[in-house]
Amino acid sequence: MACTTKCMMQAIADAYKDGFERVGSLVDVGGRTGSAVAEIVRLYPHIKGINFDRPHVIAAAPAHGGVSHVGGDMFEAIPTADAVSMKGILHDWNDEDRVRILKNCRKALSEKNGMVIVADIVLRPDGDGLFDEARIGLDLMMMAQTGGKERSEPEWKKIMEKGGFPRYNIIRTASLSIIEAFPLWLSYVLRLRSQKDFIKILRNCSIALRNKDGKGIIEAAFLLRPEQSAAV
Repeated sequence: MACTTKCMMQAIADAYKDGFERVGSLVDVGGRTGSAVAEIVRLYPHIKGINFDRPHVIAAAPAHGGVSHVGGDMFEAIPTADAVSMKGILHDWNDEDRVRILKNCRKALSEKNGMVIVADIVLRPDGDGLFDEARIGLDLMMMAQTGGKERSEPEWKKIMEKGGFPRYNIIRTASLSIIEAFPLWLSYVLRLRSQKDFIKILRNCSIALRNKDGKGIIEAAFLLRPEQSAAV
């Protein structure tokens, strides 16, 4: 497994070189012993790596240079970082759980340059991809264990939008695909608006927070006009 992870992370790092160069800190969700994020940090020493998994998994994780281990539950909260990476994690879960994980990723990201980096299977619409022929077997295995399944790009798009990441790019590699996804922050949306709309939006935000006793997250993606979303 360690050898497979190293080879796969090398392929991902080569395909996503420009992306990792923009990242200052990276939390790998479901990182197990930390070998994946350790490989990224080895290739990009400027990155501060965080290996995040359940406490009993982290307890057995070895030390890696440039990597800190954090125990927790991705369904509750994820450590703060510039970027959140997940390799072969989201496909394990059903749509509701995927959205819940992505929303926690969004909370963990910095507003300046936050993004999610998902390395997973993206089925091709024409059915001639590397994993398409094995889809039934993979789906049956995941449904029996966690309720997940493999998904096509339109299915991924729907999940990403519900999780708060309406902008994304898909980078194909020799094995898994890389989904580079970005949240749409309210501050960005407000810059696209007239002064009248700006005030109206902030008043609605104030009402929403007051109804939540001052607590809550404002989902801003729906505030874009169609012509504006096309330009984002």
